[in-house]
Amino acid sequence: GDYRLKVDASFQHPLIWNQHYQLLDIKDRRTNFADVLIHIRYGDNKFKLPFSYYEECLSKMEFDKLHIVTDEHWHPDIIAFANKHKADLCQEHVDFIKVLKWASTFNKIVLSDGTYSFLIGLLSKAEQVWCLDYDKQSDHWSGNMFTIPHWNKLSNTYF
Repeated sequence: GDYRLKVDASFQHPLIWNQHYQLLDIKDRRTNFADVLIHIRYGDNKFKLPFSYYEECLSKMEFDKLHIVTDEHWHPDIIAFANKHKADLCQEHVDFIKVLKWASTFNKIVLSDGTYSFLIGLLSKAEQVWCLDYDKQSDHWSGNMFTIPHWNKLSNTYF
């Protein structure tokens, strides 16, 4: 069967969207307006996004400091990317709930693919959430869950 998350038009309707926020008890925890948080899913992901995707997202924002949360903070590629941007690294698997709450303090977030990344965006009140335009790739394993109306979408030229 099709196990992908389906986000239909009713979910995207502003009134329904507000109800989802209320049901999830999403509070505005934003305190970090000048920095950017990037979630990089790297470990078990067969569709690893290239670092050029994250670079493109960063080029569209002004920010003071970069913070990276990832499932593989020890990976040489991630360390090199973090060093290039003088970013702080956070291991996501230390405490999922703590990381979700911390992520929700950011006003600028860049997502990778995957449900945890989707939750980081969904549970935030960030004004700038960046992700790939997965409408262009309907066979992607995660389905169309990244089609939240107010998220910024980059054209999917990476797969």
